[in-house]
Amino acid sequence: MKGSPRMNTHPILATTVASAILATSLAPALPAQEETNGAVTFGITIENDAFSGTDHSYTNGTRLSWDFAKADSYSDIPHLPRWAEKVSSLRKEKAGPVAHGATISLGQSIFTPKDKEATELLVNDRPYAGWSYLSLALRESKNNRTDTLEFTVGVVGPDSYAEDIQNWVHEKIGSQEALGWDNQLKNEAGGILSWQRDQQLFSLPDNPSGWGADFNASYGLSVGNIYTYGLVGANLRLGYNRFASASPRIRPANTGAFPSQPEDPRLAPERSQLGFFLTVGAEGRYVERNIFIEGNTWADSHGLELIPRVGDYYASLSFVAKKWSLSYLYTVRSEEFPQQEVPHEFGGLTFTRTF
Repeated sequence: MKGSPRMNTHPILATTVASAILATSLAPALPAQEETNGAVTFGITIENDAFSGTDHSYTNGTRLSWDFAKADSYSDIPHLPRWAEKVSSLRKEKAGPVAHGATISLGQSIFTPKDKEATELLVNDRPYAGWSYLSLALRESKNNRTDTLEFTVGVVGPDSYAEDIQNWVHEKIGSQEALGWDNQLKNEAGGILSWQRDQQLFSLPDNPSGWGADFNASYGLSVGNIYTYGLVGANLRLGYNRFASASPRIRPANTGAFPSQPEDPRLAPERSQLGFFLTVGAEGRYVERNIFIEGNTWADSHGLELIPRVGDYYASLSFVAKKWSLSYLYTVRSEEFPQQEVPHEFGGLTFTRTF
C-alpha cells in the first residue's frame, strides 16, 4: 500500500505561506543600502544525494536564509525582525569591540531508508522522517574568532510535509515514488540549542587579499530532542580573496555562507569584485541523540542504535563576484548506525545575493 495521500496541495501551500510570512517580516531590508550595516544577504542551500547517484538516507536538505550584516550590538542591526530582536536581547553581549550579526533560516531535511519500494516497516534500516524548522543564529565576532548561538524550533513527522514534498518532486521529475511513508516517525515538536566557535588559526599571507591560504578550526555543542552532539572540525582554504566564509552546509554539519568580514566584496564595493577558493575539511561529532535514527522521543516508533562517532569529510569550491556568491560542496559522511553498510555521500549548492 502506498504512503498516505495527504492532499498534495498542502505542502506547496504551507511552504508558500511560511515563506511569505518570513519574507514580509524582512521586506524593509530588501532595497540596496549604502552602509555596510544595512546590508542583508539572502541565501538558498540545497543538499541532495542525487549528486552521488543515490536516493536514500539523508536524501535532501533545503534551507532559505536571511543574514543581517554586522553591527556594534544586536539592537543596532537594521531591519532585524522584532521577534528576533526580543530573542537576541536574552543574550548578554560581550564587552569591547565585538561585531554582532544574525541569520534567520527556514528549512527542511528529508530522510528515507534504502528500499523505497517496500511498503512494510524495514526494521534494519533507518525510519522515514522529515524535519521542517525555523532558526535564529546570533554571532559575535572579534579578530579571527566567531561565536555563534543558534536557536532552532520545528516539527518532525507528517506535519513536516516531507512525504508530500518528496513525492511531489519525484512525480515532476519522473523518479520513483517512495512507498513506505506510512511508517514515518510520528509528529513531534522539536528544539535544538547550539553553540559553536570558529577560529582562524593562521593565514598565509596575513591579509586575505590576493592569493593565499588559511587554516581554520571549529568546535561546538548542540542539545535538544532532535540532535545532541559535540563537534570538532578543521578546514584548509586555498584561493584568491578569501574574505567570504567557507563550506556552506546544513546542520548537523557546520554552516556558513554569508559575509564574514567588512572586506567581503558583497559588503565593500570598493574592494576587489572577485574571489574564489577551494576548501577541504573534516569534522567529527560525538552523537548522543539523533531522532532520525533512534526514532521518536516520547511516542512509540521505529528506531535503531546509534554509532556515536560520526565523521564528515568534505571539499567545496566557492566563487564570489560583487554581491553574488555560488558554492558547490561534496560530503562523505561515515556510517551512523550498525546496519549501514557504507558511508553516505551527497552534494550541495549554495547561492547568495546581498542587497
